[in-house]
Amino acid sequence: MAYQVKRSIMTIVTILVGLGVYGGIMLTNLSDPLTIYEYGMYVLLAIPVLVVTQIIGKIIFDIFNRTADKNEEAKKMDEFDKIIEYKSVRNFSFVVLTGFFTAMLLMWVSTLLASFLTLFLTLFVAGIALQISYIIYYTKGV
Repeated sequence: MAYQVKRSIMTIVTILVGLGVYGGIMLTNLSDPLTIYEYGMYVLLAIPVLVVTQIIGKIIFDIFNRTADKNEEAKKMDEFDKIIEYKSVRNFSFVVLTGFFTAMLLMWVSTLLASFLTLFLTLFVAGIALQISYIIYYTKGV
């Protein structure tokens, strides 16, 4: 398995673990009528939690990858890697754009809560879509 595929799988796992742990902690602390301030606070706190989770995951991944494969570092990016990155970021952008317009539509049709949750979850789904795109493009080709 290629280094980039393993790295993408690790990133998906850390996103899901970070979101799961943070969501579990926040669900136990929720009060019934949440205000916009509280929603904003939960989203802003999710960002540092996921960043720390990603850093810890990358450190653990690099330690295990170097001991398992005896590789000092991953290969440098070539043109193929750049094409894959551009196409994966394109897919990420499509998911974010679709989620943003869906959230705006829900804001017009439904409540602010539905719009807010849609926008919040879209960012995580887009991150997972980015990593899945990397996996697909590295395994099946561009």
